[in-house]
Amino acid sequence: MRNLLALSALLCLAATRPTPACGFYMPRVFLTSTHYIPHGAPNEVTFALTDHRGVPEDGWELLAPMSYDSTMIAAAKDSPSITLTLLGPDAKTVVTSDHRMFVKGGFDRAAPMGGYVVDTKGKHFDIAVSGSHVDMTFERLTSIDWTGADGLWLADNKLPWVSASVEHLGNVDTLTAYIDGAERTAIRREGQLVGTYDGRPLGRLGADGMEYLLIDHDGDVRSIML
Repeated sequence: MRNLLALSALLCLAATRPTPACGFYMPRVFLTSTHYIPHGAPNEVTFALTDHRGVPEDGWELLAPMSYDSTMIAAAKDSPSITLTLLGPDAKTVVTSDHRMFVKGGFDRAAPMGGYVVDTKGKHFDIAVSGSHVDMTFERLTSIDWTGADGLWLADNKLPWVSASVEHLGNVDTLTAYIDGAERTAIRREGQLVGTYDGRPLGRLGADGMEYLLIDHDGDVRSIML
């Protein structure tokens, strides 16, 4: 009888946490990187940065020689076609690309990555998602001022951070600090600590009735279920 009561309690607790719809699998999420090309045609190029595989040692050249952007590119030997959903706060589109390149340096990051050139038709997108997902949504977080209450919250949760940048969206806050030279983010939902993660927050992704907080760590995007 005691075991049955304990099992009932566990089932009740599990029911309080939302679960993805049956059969839904969270696809991979990628960063996008947009660059202005002076005197180029087109004069802007966007990459969906997908992986770190097969990065070459040589063959690199400047993407935009007549600019302050020090981004370098190298050609990829093979370019299998890929379908991506591009998402931003005010725009969404599904694209297909077989133009794979390698990208390194520049304003966004120093670590070289493989990626695909994507046609944005002049619109800005924050992320790319593998596959076609017309119902997905993306929202950026809003920066808010750090307060003493944030410091107390970090101390209460045994996070010895002197200060952090704070961002907010709905009932979710993120607190990001540099720890030993690397970014570390704590996710706070309705005052409770969801967890701490390496990297910086990108925004909130809505998918199949669920919400995910996206964290960028050295070009790899992690989806944290909220």
